[in-house]
Amino acid sequence: MRLKLPPSITLLMTDGTCPELSRLALTDTLELVEPGHILIAGPDDLDIAGAEYVRFGPWKTVYENLAFFWHELPHLIHTDYILMISWDGWVIDAGMWDNRYLEYDSIGIVTGK
Repeated sequence: MRLKLPPSITLLMTDGTCPELSRLALTDTLELVEPGHILIAGPDDLDIAGAEYVRFGPWKTVYENLAFFWHELPHLIHTDYILMISWDGWVIDAGMWDNRYLEYDSIGIVTGK
């Protein structure tokens, strides 16, 4: 059974470098969660039914990517929260979801040393 996310959350995928892996990460995530809205921002169509696409990129530098996040992305989000995934970070265990996450401005997981 998939986790139905609250409608106040947009599932966001941004990609400017690796569309094949982005599509796999998004497909894997959608097997586990049912978002109310999906927004994909990047240069390529990832062929995800029901998703809203916003064409951006490809970003040539990390600074172009950051400029998008600071200046463009806020105008594209029409919900209170975003669950952001990428080609190298996506939902792998929907059972870990806790609505208390919505009490925070930002939550992230950093792995490695």
